[in-house]
Amino acid sequence: MRGYLRGRDRRRNPTGAKKSWQMVVENGTEVVDGLRSRKQVYRAFFGTRREAENALRAFVAEVESGGYVRDPKLRLQEYLERWLDRKKQSCANSAWIAYASHVHYHINPVIGAVPLAAIKREHVRVAIDAWSQPNSAGRRLSPKTIHHIFGTLRSALRDAQEDGMLATLPFTRRMAPAKGRAEIVALDEKQLLALLAFVDKTPYGPPTRLAAFTGLRQGELLALRWEAIDLEGRVLRVLASLESVREGEETIVRSKTPKTPKSRREVPLSRMAVEVLRRQRATLAERRLALGGAYGDEGLVFPNPATGLAWAPKIFSVGFGRLIGRSKLPKVTFHGLRHGFASIQIKAGTPLTVVSSLLGHSSVGITADVYSHIFSGMKAEAADRLDSILEKAQSGA
Repeated sequence: MRGYLRGRDRRRNPTGAKKSWQMVVENGTEVVDGLRSRKQVYRAFFGTRREAENALRAFVAEVESGGYVRDPKLRLQEYLERWLDRKKQSCANSAWIAYASHVHYHINPVIGAVPLAAIKREHVRVAIDAWSQPNSAGRRLSPKTIHHIFGTLRSALRDAQEDGMLATLPFTRRMAPAKGRAEIVALDEKQLLALLAFVDKTPYGPPTRLAAFTGLRQGELLALRWEAIDLEGRVLRVLASLESVREGEETIVRSKTPKTPKSRREVPLSRMAVEVLRRQRATLAERRLALGGAYGDEGLVFPNPATGLAWAPKIFSVGFGRLIGRSKLPKVTFHGLRHGFASIQIKAGTPLTVVSSLLGHSSVGITADVYSHIFSGMKAEAADRLDSILEKAQSGA
């Protein structure tokens, strides 16, 4: 790594006099607009030439060690706004909304005024402690929410380090707050059948049944098109997901790629699921004849019944919630149908790897973690099975 000095004071100075210098260190190369150029970092210095040369050697060593930061006066909150702008181009809208909420309501009010380059472990500990305190209304953030806020801060500061804005990360291995465990509401078989009977006479009946029979996410279900379904082969392909996005004063509905690479998957269809889809196709055909025009021309399996266009996820969620609220059933969200599907499959003895694949989880570990409470209840059954096997072997001997 090479460094050199530039004299910034052009006036004649006697030998040994102090003057202004610019220290320049060449720190590799970078590609800008398709052109490769030298990547240089700079720092001003005032002193004699000998002092400047000593400072330059120290500056080169600082850059080589990774301790150099480009803008020591930049505050954390200013960097986080830039980070959010950049993040908006590379993540799902729902994820970006969560990041922005974490930054604006939790991180900036506590440590946003601290210079980015000066962030230390003590600042992070102060932030975690502040997030753990009750607010003015006496309410506390859940451990899971605190864990996610910490994750947002950690992700942003890692990007800052890669950008040369932060020398070292202010974290330790054990600093991350415990995630806790959110309570999962999953219907058992009898509760599920009661729910399906309740919603069958509403527009939510068909999508609710298919969700219960396949474990699809709500967005995947609302983005499902007939071209992705093979009724004869009894399989559907998850190729997209629907989301609601706020743009200015309007909320638009758009299709996005599935949540993870493994979310792009084939899901086998049971005979009951095939029957749901056959009836839904017939219903749409009848509606198209009755209403005419371009109703349902987008090829969606579950369009908005009133318009034939995409069913906005937020509108769907609110409507489903109100419907369940009028029932005497356990208060379950639409996503809870996915939990019910997984729970019933696991209790039926379906291998965990198969359940994980059906759900589109990125790893089996996620499936095991989310549904670990089910396995706790199955331990006694496993012990009893072992007794039964040994008793049969003993009696047959």
